[in-house]
Amino acid sequence: MSVQEPEIPLTGTTGERLKTFALDDAARRRLTDIAARYWEIAAYAVLVAFAGGLRFYNLGARAMHHDESLHGYFSYGFTKQLREFFTTGSATDAYKHVPFMHGPFQFIGNGFVMFVFGDGEFQARTMAAAMGTAMVFMPFLLRKQLGTVGALAAAAFIAISPTLMYYSRFTREDIYTAFWTLGMVVFMWQYITTRRDRYLYLTAGFLALSFATKETTFMTAGAFIVFLDFLFATHLADRIREKTPEMRGWQYAALIAGLSTVAWAIAFAWPWIDKWRRRYDLDELPPEANLLIVMGTLSLPMYAAAVQLLPFFGKTWQNRAGDNSASHIASQEFGVAMVMVWSLIAISASLGMLWKPRTWLIAAACFWVPYVLLYTTFFTNMPGFFSGIWGSMDYWISQQDVRRGNQ
Repeated sequence: MSVQEPEIPLTGTTGERLKTFALDDAARRRLTDIAARYWEIAAYAVLVAFAGGLRFYNLGARAMHHDESLHGYFSYGFTKQLREFFTTGSATDAYKHVPFMHGPFQFIGNGFVMFVFGDGEFQARTMAAAMGTAMVFMPFLLRKQLGTVGALAAAAFIAISPTLMYYSRFTREDIYTAFWTLGMVVFMWQYITTRRDRYLYLTAGFLALSFATKETTFMTAGAFIVFLDFLFATHLADRIREKTPEMRGWQYAALIAGLSTVAWAIAFAWPWIDKWRRRYDLDELPPEANLLIVMGTLSLPMYAAAVQLLPFFGKTWQNRAGDNSASHIASQEFGVAMVMVWSLIAISASLGMLWKPRTWLIAAACFWVPYVLLYTTFFTNMPGFFSGIWGSMDYWISQQDVRRGNQ
């Protein structure tokens, strides 16, 4: 049975002919099917476009804030480095990581934007506006957790949030850190839901870029690791309770609390506790334990300088932030710094290889490649590796007694 084509008049205006076609029953059904299938994507597209307009409109009109001027200056150093490299093959004024200016991502990223699009207030804020706009789409990936309406509401709130919009029009590390942190939340939940390794790798990459952006990552990464440890402890407690039906509520709560202190160790010891696992039908590590291993091993070397907080090191160690070399390691602590950094890297790699060698190596590459490239400014400042992995925490530990602005 053939489908009768709509009778489209050969005369009249183009608008009248299009109207006749659009009102055809078959066309209406096609449009309805498209709308039903793609309305959600269209809603996000509208929100992203709206957020982009708010963030990019008149972006260069406002004068530079004090912090913006510093960040713009150091970013321009990388811009000049690129220009000299492509014109003379050398760089006389290369950007180098300095702990008090936070991580290198914003300077290298903004420097690259200014290299491509020229210098100016608008260009210096372009990356912040772009990443602030991209955040609006991220709740789309959390629809299973938030629900369709909840995810759309989250995207709308991100789009119109005065705080997020302000920092999206402000060339400082705040919005970049928010972007990486939200991305880690998205990818962790995606991995827990799907067990697809690509989300492990994305989590590792975003973790590296967050460490390369701002030192608040020491706290956010720690919070994520503690949360994953708690999820794993709850998983273990649930399995134990299944085999212990007489367990009471308070005993279950106490079991979770107790397991939370050792769940991370159980995850690493998983291959060697087969007898205990069989007792509770624990066949394979749950996804939250895999995330715990990946994030824990990759983050571990970043906390090398925290050794100074141990009681026997004394208060003077906490005020030795190095400024006598490009590595930003004080001469008095150089030996301890080298031992701690390389020991923690070795421990991290050993634990990861005992878990899943191939998966961990790919995750480690997703973490260490961007980390090393950024902190060494693409191998033009090799001491930058140590100014990042030791100097960053070392400097901010020394700043805790300063209380700038009477904080």
